[in-house]
Amino acid sequence: MKGDKTALVPFDQTFDKEMTIDLGGITAKLMYFGSSHSSGDISVYIPERKVLIAGDIAFNQRMMPIFEETNTTAWLKTWKDFTVFAKDKIIIPGHGVPTDFATVDKTTRGYLEFLHAEVRKLIKSGGTLADTNKIDQSAYRHLHTYKELSATNAMRVFSELEME
Repeated sequence: MKGDKTALVPFDQTFDKEMTIDLGGITAKLMYFGSSHSSGDISVYIPERKVLIAGDIAFNQRMMPIFEETNTTAWLKTWKDFTVFAKDKIIIPGHGVPTDFATVDKTTRGYLEFLHAEVRKLIKSGGTLADTNKIDQSAYRHLHTYKELSATNAMRVFSELEME
């Protein structure tokens, strides 16, 4: 097996918001903007290239999966800090090709805000979890994994927001 001679190495360094590493002429800034796709998503910024490896905080070609433990309200708050830093960078999302900020903003923040608005309307009108399949997400059908994730994403956002 490929991993037979692999050993797990425990962490010997941690950071709260930012840590800089010199990679021999290239700087890597590890950055924590806040909870997003998961509570510990880290981005890496390469200032010499103005490249931000955003990881799963940002999506562009693939529909984001919203997990049970994903807090989409926190993700939208995190997005505000991410926006201030990322808007003029080359973005490498967790899944997809390098792109610009406007693209990941539309498919990440835009999608989350859309789901929040639609789910809130559904809740206000007395809708139930079963009614989330009526939310028209077709504006996002161009994203890979749309068929696999859209219904589950709406149900998870409903579960999160119904207790607001």
